[in-house]
Amino acid sequence: MLIRRLLFLLILPNILFAQNPNPDPVIDQEILSLMQDLKMPGLSTVIVKDGEILWMESYGWKDFSDLSLVNDQTAFLIASVSKTYTATALFQLWETGAFQLDDPINDYLSFDVHNPNNPTIPITFRMLLTHTSTIKDNWNVMDQYYTDGDPVVSLGDFLESLLSVTGSNYSPGGSFYNFQPGSDYRYSNIGASLIGLLVEEISGIPFDQYCNEHIFEPLCMENTSWFLSGFSDTTNIAYPHTYQGGFYVPQPHFGFPDYPDGLLRTSITDVANYLLAYVGDGAFYDRQLVQPATIAEAWSDQIPDITDRQGLIWYQEYLFHDNGIAWLWGHNGGELGTTADIYMDPATGIGLAVLGNGEGDNLEICDLLYNLALNLNASGVPAVDCENISATEEVPALDLKVFPNPAADRLFIQAPKFTGENTANIARVELIDITGKTWHASIWSGLETLEVDTGNFPAGYYQILIKSAEGNMLSSQSVILLNRTN
Repeated sequence: MLIRRLLFLLILPNILFAQNPNPDPVIDQEILSLMQDLKMPGLSTVIVKDGEILWMESYGWKDFSDLSLVNDQTAFLIASVSKTYTATALFQLWETGAFQLDDPINDYLSFDVHNPNNPTIPITFRMLLTHTSTIKDNWNVMDQYYTDGDPVVSLGDFLESLLSVTGSNYSPGGSFYNFQPGSDYRYSNIGASLIGLLVEEISGIPFDQYCNEHIFEPLCMENTSWFLSGFSDTTNIAYPHTYQGGFYVPQPHFGFPDYPDGLLRTSITDVANYLLAYVGDGAFYDRQLVQPATIAEAWSDQIPDITDRQGLIWYQEYLFHDNGIAWLWGHNGGELGTTADIYMDPATGIGLAVLGNGEGDNLEICDLLYNLALNLNASGVPAVDCENISATEEVPALDLKVFPNPAADRLFIQAPKFTGENTANIARVELIDITGKTWHASIWSGLETLEVDTGNFPAGYYQILIKSAEGNMLSSQSVILLNRTN
């Protein structure tokens, strides 16, 4: 009976408690239920509104093979949501006057791109941004360039091989549609990756470096990179998962050379700052990511005669709430074993995101979060401005060792790499269940092993929170408690 109960607990997604300003166990259970229906092993969620983070919660596993858990710093592959960051980089250069949206892209590329069926009609920046360029995804070629780990072919070399008439992978029918550029809509990954190359050509620096300097660093996105090599710690990157034979199957981290269209990895905490900038008229603290007029242009119908939902890369999606539906600007993404959604409502100042490492559709979870957001008021956790944190504000950290895990009658906590001041009563220890109820609280110096009697605690998932005397979070770790009567 003990083994059956343990297996049942391990099959269910787990909640990792963050400092969620508006915890709601009912919402948690609804999300967990949807995750189970969608066969989604791990998930991170966020809501921002009125310049604040009003909800942030992570669930489940980043790697089912070792049951390691998602936390708010876990980086997910966000697939085509990456295109909004690529477009943001281009918007910044547009604001400098480096080009106009209706300029031919060939004026800025080192090789020419023409639709061979309509060679006299130039492809423009606006066409790339609205998926009306007639550039076609040649998956027969693209699939051959997927690699384990980071891509091994450069962005420019790959696109030139695919789109230039002298390229080794050039195919008129494989890379271009028959209709005239600007006359019809066809979603194009390669067209979006060409936006990244244009950023590279116009700025004179590699696209990934441009994003690091002009997007990620100003927004304090310290756990975001186009490449695995950009992460100092790859152990906290969620593996993509497929669902096979009743089990989650982790897939290797992969890459592809047309990376600006879908290879960004980022955490929910970093996405929160991106959302705050966009719903905050383009500003994050004193850094202007893009101008309000640029956002207004990006979030407007660009091709109403073709479709009334398409902006500049961003598009409109409707979400359900208790009083009806609302149209939000956003983007979704899906790749092998991963899915992501990001949506923003300029009318209410709401932004939300869902990052997952499975292949389900997140829209029902987005509906749930948007409905919650409509009923939340600003008073949450403000975003952290990394550029204005002084050394005197740093909080000492505890590296925890918790055993056994799962536990029954007794739980032991150690801090083998204690880095704070070695003074008594340094920390407060709390053991909290998934509803937020505190089952244990005590003062701990961190210098000795702490023993907690858990024999009378209900079986389930718990979070150990270690806080300083001032209430600052020092560390946290999840633990499973078993019912000792089994």
